Amino acid sequence: MPRGPTAPLDPGFQRDPKAALVEILASEPDFMRLLEAVRAERLPDAWIAAGALRNRVWDRLHGFTVAHPPGDVDVVYFDRAGAAPEIDKAIEARLENRLPGVPWEVVNQAWIHEYNDEAPYVSTKDALSRWTETCTSVAARLGERDEIEILSPHGVEDLMAMIGRPNLVFANAAEVFLERMASKRWPRRWPEVRILTLDQSVQSLWVRSPRELGQ
Repeated sequence: MPRGPTAPLDPGFQRDPKAALVEILASEPDFMRLLEAVRAERLPDAWIAAGALRNRVWDRLHGFTVAHPPGDVDVVYFDRAGAAPEIDKAIEARLENRLPGVPWEVVNQAWIHEYNDEAPYVSTKDALSRWTETCTSVAARLGERDEIEILSPHGVEDLMAMIGRPNLVFANAAEVFLERMASKRWPRRWPEVRILTLDQSVQSLWVRSPRELGQ
């Protein structure tokens, strides 16, 4: 993967990782256009999350000049009044009209609890708090004054430190996480990423090497 110079992060990066995250996103014109398109839809509690955000941050922290494109651009929102997959598809079509060629994937978090066989969620933040890994449970949106707002139920520290950590909210969370990491192969794409998981036999965290993850 090509590397090259990027604008330096603010010296307060280690002291204020959230501010550093906002700085990175604000310096990405393509990502800002995504945020503008989502804001224009006026969806309730709507954010861009997952790989569309995480990939850009890790590319920047690695100094890559060619970005890893996300498989899709995840838009999450919360609307109990319109909780149906077909509504999400209609929103995707509208976003495609606003910004063609983007792999939009829209999911109303008001119904996704059914997929996870859980009690209904109460907000987008509540839904994100149940995602598999903490570094992916981070979302951004554009405020009315063009300020970038961050939603991070588990904080942004793991994202900014390039740590893949399981979100231990389910009994089998560690196993699900490890399967996901084996398929994602993040350290192959971003060598500085560290993958953490939980050894169920000793109930402690350890770092797994790429070889252990089947890379």
